[in-house]
Amino acid sequence: MKKLLSLLGAMGLVATSGSVAVACNKGEKDAKTPAFADTLKASEAMVGVKTSIEVSITNGDSKTVLTAVGDDVKINKDVTVVVDSNDKNKFTVTYTGKAEGVDGKLSLAYGELKKDLTVTVVADARKDLTELLSGALDLKSDAGAYDEAGAKTAALAKIKEKLAESGDPKETTDVVFSEFQASTSTSVDGKLVATASESSRLVKGTATFVLKQTS
Repeated sequence: MKKLLSLLGAMGLVATSGSVAVACNKGEKDAKTPAFADTLKASEAMVGVKTSIEVSITNGDSKTVLTAVGDDVKINKDVTVVVDSNDKNKFTVTYTGKAEGVDGKLSLAYGELKKDLTVTVVADARKDLTELLSGALDLKSDAGAYDEAGAKTAALAKIKEKLAESGDPKETTDVVFSEFQASTSTSVDGKLVATASESSRLVKGTATFVLKQTS
């Protein structure tokens, strides 16, 4: 009888040890499996505007490339993914709103790892620069000709004035400047072209400022 009890006890010990080993192996495997952050979510998009989010892969292998695609209904199908130059497991995902709604879908894939993000897309509320600045494109300087930096500052101030409470435009984020030409005299005007950034939620389109000097 004692031998039987000893044998059963040994079998139980072996079974318990086996369970512990399986649990440990599972824990080690989970710790090495790539995963998206639990807090990952998509930012609200606007129709026609590029929106970016940061995506990090836990336990990534620094080799697999993240891919992303929009549902082609609320979100444009083509989505841009850029890998971080310092951390190959971090990516910037940029998508564009296509149609207003609360059920847009952005699909991410990292090897066998998959995740769908729900995206709310709001209507295009941007102001067209040409219409916004109608009749207000002349920038006058009382202290000689504007240099490029001064012209940009004056142009941003004018856009902000016209937007009123709608927002505070920033260079690069909202407006990209180009084709600067300084005024050479009170009778020869200069110019500065302002083009809305694709990521701006404030303005769209293009407008050309006329740079004048009064003295």
